[in-house]
Amino acid sequence: MVRPSAPIEDGEPLTHAPPPAPAAPGEPLVIEAFLESDLLAALRAHLERVPRIDGRVSAGAWARSVKRCAMADPRRVESAGVGLSERIMAHPAIARPCLPVRATRPVFLRYQEGDAYGLHEDNVLQAGLRADLSYTLWITGDGDFDGGELVLGAGEGARTLRPTAGTLVVYESGSRHEVRPVRSGVRWVAVGWLQSAVRSAADRRLLARFASALHGVERARGLADPSFVELNAIRNELLRRWAAP
Repeated sequence: MVRPSAPIEDGEPLTHAPPPAPAAPGEPLVIEAFLESDLLAALRAHLERVPRIDGRVSAGAWARSVKRCAMADPRRVESAGVGLSERIMAHPAIARPCLPVRATRPVFLRYQEGDAYGLHEDNVLQAGLRADLSYTLWITGDGDFDGGELVLGAGEGARTLRPTAGTLVVYESGSRHEVRPVRSGVRWVAVGWLQSAVRSAADRRLLARFASALHGVERARGLADPSFVELNAIRNELLRRWAAP
């Protein structure tokens, strides 16, 4: 279990860097180039060397029936998992909209030809934390495999994702999703879960919208402007009411 290096400060002012644009309801947060190419290459080389076990051990009882893939032995990737979790927790594009307070260590999953993960929802409890948000980091990408798309949702509103290697996608853990069959090649991903200080997805989205608008006021009028000071106080009061680390 990984916790943030510093707590969420109630009176924390916005930085001058703009917060990420808040995602629409049901839309994932997509961060391209989350890991650089040299780190990806080193991670993949390490993963190919370590022993693998049945990937179904990380799924719930029902989800095991629709999951087929391998998983790197967690005992052999502990250091890589801790480092990745800490990087995710500290990333500003995640910290602002997601408000993470705890994270699981990721599992590293390997899909080869014929492997897939049918439509499912992630378990509410993951390694002792409440899973509010799930993430997938693509370690391999275009040119490494065919198929293997991540599909968020079902029916007409479903969104299909096949990002480049190094892309991180964060989405609500309660959303139904699937991994389509890999047709050829090898698909390596890291998958993990975050517990947010704010339980409600709707409340997190509202806070993200507030932060984005507040940044606009900061840029236009400055930190000392009375309107900014009052709006920041309102944001802090909302955090006091909704946050429960």
